[in-house]
Amino acid sequence: MGTLVVFSKRSENFLAMNRLTASFFFIFFGVKLALCTSISIYAPAYKNQSITWKKKIDYITNTNEIIDHEIIDSNGYVKLYFDFKENELTEISIGRSHSMLYVDTSNYQYNLYFPKDTLIDQASLKKSELQIVFLNLEIDNINSLILDFNNQLEKIDTATQVRLLEWPSIAMNSKTV
Repeated sequence: MGTLVVFSKRSENFLAMNRLTASFFFIFFGVKLALCTSISIYAPAYKNQSITWKKKIDYITNTNEIIDHEIIDSNGYVKLYFDFKENELTEISIGRSHSMLYVDTSNYQYNLYFPKDTLIDQASLKKSELQIVFLNLEIDNINSLILDFNNQLEKIDTATQVRLLEWPSIAMNSKTV
């Protein structure tokens, strides 16, 4: 009976040490995940497919490094993680469809919608680039600033095209007067 009690106390100490080790592990892992950039993606058209998150490591040779790879669940949701030290251009790929995402180190959480690619059937062996939809994007995020810049540029381009279309008629009217 005495040895059983000693064994019991040893097993209690062993269990206590395992609980303590497990607690430290989960705290460390949780803090590490909290400091990482995470992307929650909703891609209902790509259920149960593989998704890859890459960053370019060499622009001359066009070499990419896979930073995370997961399978989209049966509901169309997936979460990706990586710890970035600086702002970087990354690529999210599902099959032959891909989209570009600038990761801003001031933002640790992105919520994205990855739309269905309607052109992929026509593009035989090419990759098809999609525009991802940002949900709850902060106004000072680099992606928001790029989208705003592109929108302003498109307005300027449209106004320039209208002026160029009007220019021949203005030139014709000035010659007749």
